[in-house]
Amino acid sequence: MTYEILTPGIELLESMRSVGYSFDDAIADLIDNSVTANADRVDVAGDPVDGLYVSILDNGDGMSPEEARTALRLAGTGRDARAENDLGRFGLGLKTASLSQGRKLTLASKLNGEVTVIQWDLDFVAEAGDWRIRVLDREDIDHIPAAVDFDRLDSGTLVIWETLDYLIGESEHPDEVMAKHLQELREHLGLVFHQFLDHNYIGGLEIYVNSVKAKPLDPFLSSVRKTQRSPVEYFKILGETVEMQSFVLPHSSALTEKELRRKDLSYAMESKQGFYVYRGHRLIDWGSWYGVTKQSQLKKQTRVRVEFPNSLDHLWQLDIRKSKVQPPREFLNHYRALILNETRKSERVHTYRGRVRRREDEVTPLWNYIEERHQIRYEVNHDHPLVQTAFTGLTKTQRRAVETLLEDVARCVPAQSAYVEISDNKTYAAEEYDAEDISKRVAVFIDGGLIPRDSEIAFDVLKDIEPFSEQPTLREIIEELIED
Repeated sequence: MTYEILTPGIELLESMRSVGYSFDDAIADLIDNSVTANADRVDVAGDPVDGLYVSILDNGDGMSPEEARTALRLAGTGRDARAENDLGRFGLGLKTASLSQGRKLTLASKLNGEVTVIQWDLDFVAEAGDWRIRVLDREDIDHIPAAVDFDRLDSGTLVIWETLDYLIGESEHPDEVMAKHLQELREHLGLVFHQFLDHNYIGGLEIYVNSVKAKPLDPFLSSVRKTQRSPVEYFKILGETVEMQSFVLPHSSALTEKELRRKDLSYAMESKQGFYVYRGHRLIDWGSWYGVTKQSQLKKQTRVRVEFPNSLDHLWQLDIRKSKVQPPREFLNHYRALILNETRKSERVHTYRGRVRRREDEVTPLWNYIEERHQIRYEVNHDHPLVQTAFTGLTKTQRRAVETLLEDVARCVPAQSAYVEISDNKTYAAEEYDAEDISKRVAVFIDGGLIPRDSEIAFDVLKDIEPFSEQPTLREIIEELIED
């Protein structure tokens, strides 16, 4: 028997770009490296005018020339035993995350006064025809503003992305594209790293995006008095401990105006219910029940925190982007009954004044049907996205006035009169929503920024909500509005 060594072609670098990173996930992956390197400050910056670069600077331990080259080598650290606080995984994150956004990746690092600057440039590799990196001088990155701050550090690392063909593309307004990405990034990082940013958890880390500090977004509202929480549960797998704790958030009427401005606590709340899975205190995946139960309007208050160590990565099927997991079957089976009990608490948050009869089709209704002491009544569903839209921008006093009006409307519904008339064989002439009616209402959501300008996401949000659920051309309506 003989053997041969087959060296990958340089085309592999191009293929790696299609792993599926979003901009937010790519930046988060690099900040994982900063946390692992004991940084307590990370600065993310993007060219605000021409969209020519993105830089990520940390004040962590820095790297020697050998370590920097290992960091740029594919899977350079994938097999090494990882420390408990190591947020890495396959040894691919720096390369795949960076090249998913642009064609040029520069790594500058400083350790013990020694500066190393090396670069992957896909066009240079293609021209050379082999796996060749550039070894640069410090002066070669003078055009990047963060290089000045890098010089002031005793140790640290600066990552630079350029030739942003995937991030910016051929946009005629790169400044607007960059500004939008960075604004959304700030919220994403505030959620993903909230335990590191919040001194009520771990604290000790600061993240700035174009000089604006990212604020921690606690998905569990753990500091809010009316949040219900279960005791912490511990589950052993292969000798390692997994933590789980469930939270039931307060009804929207108990939230502050500031809290109600959060997407995950208003119109997007239903899609944010479920497990929140952390690895080394870093949020990896959220907004799914992994088959334990189905998402529904009445369960949207329930969120379950799960923490697992990096030694169990293989069991949780952590993906290369560190943005998706699949919990082990034995974990889900063990906690299935407990999770179902917690979701019933969420249902009671909405039904404390009477029992809401659930619709089998799980469509979010505009009216709630309530049974109480063998009597029935209807009330406007204040959690309906159309109602939440009406509440947007109102002060607490104004919101209460509108809520009172909706309560009065519900109390004054001439139900008895309607019953008598229908019993007398008269037909209730309810005016149906036509495509134009639906289009006007969808436009309110889009123009108000209440749903993303992404046709697939918008359709997923609206398809299970009255009155949009009954419109057969909803997808086409959304696509036409977004294209305009």
